[in-house]
Amino acid sequence: MMIATDLRLSSLRHVELLDAFIRTTEDALNLQADPYMRDSLHDLLGTLQAQRDSYVRLAGGHGQVGTA
Repeated sequence: MMIATDLRLSSLRHVELLDAFIRTTEDALNLQADPYMRDSLHDLLGTLQAQRDSYVRLAGGHGQVGTA
């Protein structure tokens, strides 16, 4: 049971960190006018959101966990 708890807590921490990075990326995207940079940041945002979704599932969440 300890491993399951450790996995859940670790996953939740990853979600928190990804939430912060997602917010930072969204802020950078909102300030960026260059189309290439916007596209690159948009791709990064998609990757981060997919990683976040994976950690939510690992944490046992069926919906959203955290703030992003």
